[in-house]
Amino acid sequence: MKRMKNKKGQKLISIWWLIMLAIVGVGITAGVLIYSSANVDVREVEAEILNEKISDCIFENGFLIEEFLEEGFDFFEKCKLNEDVFGEGSAFYFSVKVYNELGELIKEAREGDASFERDCEIQKVVRAKNYPKCVKKDEGISYYQGSEIEEGRIEILAASNQIGGKISSMIGQGGEFGGGGATR
Repeated sequence: MKRMKNKKGQKLISIWWLIMLAIVGVGITAGVLIYSSANVDVREVEAEILNEKISDCIFENGFLIEEFLEEGFDFFEKCKLNEDVFGEGSAFYFSVKVYNELGELIKEAREGDASFERDCEIQKVVRAKNYPKCVKKDEGISYYQGSEIEEGRIEILAASNQIGGKISSMIGQGGEFGGGGATR
């Protein structure tokens, strides 16, 4: 006696199986496309990193390093900043201003696109989409003037206008955001 096979049931299962595979495939493809096309804005993060890097570089044991107050202090060498990204048409800027306890400016240093300083001031009043993101720290400091300890204030402003890019273009860039970061 031969057994009868239900071929209609097998055809029905195989059609549903193909439909499920198609749905899963479309879902995975859509997820990958959405993820890889997302834009990343790293301006504020880069400005924070630059500000912290400068701060860490010029302070030692809670005091402003004496070398910074001397003429010819090289931020790029001492703070290990990439000088190439602070040139003409730069997407980065920083300024450091040191004031004595009377509020008199005793040292100022700046590098990068100087128009960013004005743009940062404008953003205090107006929210602008394509302006650089700025991070400003203003705090009291101690420093040596000769053999005496003096009190003062320091302002560190760091700005970045490097928009970033697609997530997929940032993978494997050696720790630099979008391939052009300010730090080495």
